[in-house]
Amino acid sequence: MAMLTVQEEIYKNTNKNVPLDKLVEALIGVNREERLRSRESIIRGLLPCDRWERVKELIGANKTTRKVQDLVVYIMWNGFIETIWRERCNKVTEWEREHGIDKKKKRSRLAQGNIKLMDRNSKQEHADNRRELGRLTNAISFTECLIRTQPRG
Repeated sequence: MAMLTVQEEIYKNTNKNVPLDKLVEALIGVNREERLRSRESIIRGLLPCDRWERVKELIGANKTTRKVQDLVVYIMWNGFIETIWRERCNKVTEWEREHGIDKKKKRSRLAQGNIKLMDRNSKQEHADNRRELGRLTNAISFTECLIRTQPRG
């Protein structure tokens, strides 16, 4: 489903009908190791440069390649959140209910000093730092891909 959306975006921007199997091979890989590495990177909001170079070979257009990059990361990251992370959260919540763990019990553990809390400002600062780190990582990754794909002359 996700790759069909990417395929449509490519066609819309370049009028090239890239075969779905070639697109999957270029973005995700063919063997188990490549697929795992690609999925892990996508969950982090990145994709290995060699993957983008393969997509660029299929598409040929820089602007479209960037759009495809953003689209793939967005679709697959959201897929991870929907299918894996939410399911995990639901299971943890269900397990806590079955074992009688409620907010009161969690807070009592906090009060006993077993778990340390960050104050609100520290939490916000931590979240801001993580967002900034994510932006920088994406920018660096994309720049490295561009540098590697530029013709040397």
